[in-house]
Amino acid sequence: MGFHGMPAQPEFNLSSTTFLIVEDDKTTQMFTSKILAKFGAKHVSIASNGAEALDQIDNSQITTDVLLVDLHMPEMDGVEFLRNLADREYLNRIILLSAADELTAEVAEALAAYRGLNIVGRISKPLTPNALRDILT
Repeated sequence: MGFHGMPAQPEFNLSSTTFLIVEDDKTTQMFTSKILAKFGAKHVSIASNGAEALDQIDNSQITTDVLLVDLHMPEMDGVEFLRNLADREYLNRIILLSAADELTAEVAEALAAYRGLNIVGRISKPLTPNALRDILT
């Protein structure tokens, strides 16, 4: 076990993978960033809502490899953000984060997959290091 009861770093190298955490809750942003850093991620950005994330994706010189997307956010929620990604034909990996009920999360995941998005997993909040590691491996 690592710090704060976190499991040791997974058996893969995330140092060259770029992550964007799309999450409005500051505590979840920080916790997710710490988990990714513990796993070896060196390139982690944060957006507080879908509009901010789209701005980063559209205007960054760096391609985001993995998006971690909360479904419930102010201004532009996760579902609208996913629709915008589909319109842009975004092909990189997406992990959904949700405190929503199971049915809502399943519908969002199914709609995103139907629109051609690369949903690699869904994590019910609260996020745990093990759940994230299982999806990333």
